[in-house]
Amino acid sequence: GIFITMAEDYYMLQEPEVSIRLSKKALRLDPDNLDARYILALSYEATKQYDQALSIYQQIVKMRPHDIESLYYLTSLQVIAGKPKDAMKNYKKMLRSGFDDPQYLLQVGNLFLEHRAVPQAQKIYLDLLKEHPEIEAIYLALAATDKARQDTTGAIRWYEQAVMRNPQFEDAKAEL
Repeated sequence: GIFITMAEDYYMLQEPEVSIRLSKKALRLDPDNLDARYILALSYEATKQYDQALSIYQQIVKMRPHDIESLYYLTSLQVIAGKPKDAMKNYKKMLRSGFDDPQYLLQVGNLFLEHRAVPQAQKIYLDLLKEHPEIEAIYLALAATDKARQDTTGAIRWYEQAVMRNPQFEDAKAEL
């Protein structure tokens, strides 16, 4: 309807407060409207109202339990909101559901690392490395976890492993 279209437009115009009001109106008219819920969650997130955004993402996951994208958004926001244990539970759900896109999973790991949840980030990167040893970014990310723990020797080992795996890994070579 018109309210969700306008909510999307205002969200894109970086006016999330207006988008929140319009998304709520759209949901009053159509309580099952997932687009309105997504825009509402994104708008809450943009205004740093994380608890409200988490609540909306949890509703979406309940409404569509097999929708991996909504679980991904929920997991990512849990990391940002400082809830790494909840995020790890959802990360494991993502894996059990067959979600295996290495780029998205690498982004989840990067969020953990960015928000100083180093053990969780390392777990994700190690899981990814088992399945995708051909991706240079995973080795670089593992090196970053060691650097975050002030373990320069460990970081160098990851760069060396990357170059041994593939001498064409330019970023890893540059770090050595």
